[in-house]
Amino acid sequence: MIDNLKLLVRLWWQPAAAMSDILDRGSMLFASLAVIVVSIGPSFGLGRFSFYQPLLLLAVVYVPGVLLIGGLVGLKVDFRRDYSSLLTCTAMSWTAAVLPVMLVSSIFQSPFVKLGGGLYFAGLIFFALRTVFGAGNGTSAGVICLSWLPLVVVGFLW
Repeated sequence: MIDNLKLLVRLWWQPAAAMSDILDRGSMLFASLAVIVVSIGPSFGLGRFSFYQPLLLLAVVYVPGVLLIGGLVGLKVDFRRDYSSLLTCTAMSWTAAVLPVMLVSSIFQSPFVKLGGGLYFAGLIFFALRTVFGAGNGTSAGVICLSWLPLVVVGFLW
C-alpha cells in the first residue's frame, strides 16, 4: 500500500515516470479505493451524486470510451489487455488531480480551481495514453480532446 501511495504522490512531480511505474506495479484495487476515499471527502461537492459514481463513470464510461476513441484514431487497442491498465492509470490520475482541488477549494472557492484540476487530469491522461499504448504526442492529445464525448453522451442518457 505504501508503494502505491508513493506512486500516487509521484504523479505530482514526475508524471511520465510515475505512469510507467503505475503500469508496471500499480494496484487497481488501491487506485479504485483511492477514488472512493477522495470522493467521500467533504470538500469535493458531489451534490446529488453518490461517493461511488466517480469510480463508476471512470470504469464504465470514460475508460471504455477512451479505448474506443483510441481504436478509431489508429491505436492498437485490445480491450481485454488494455482496460485494467488504463483504468488503474486513470483512477490514479483522477485521484492525483482531484485531491489538490479539494484542498484548495476548502480555502478558495473559484471555478478556475476545478478547471485547473480538469486540465491537470487531462495532462495526466496524456501520459497514461503514451505509456499504456506507446502512442505519440499528437495521437495522445487527439484522444484527450475527444475523451469528453462519452461523458456527454452518458449525461444525456443518465
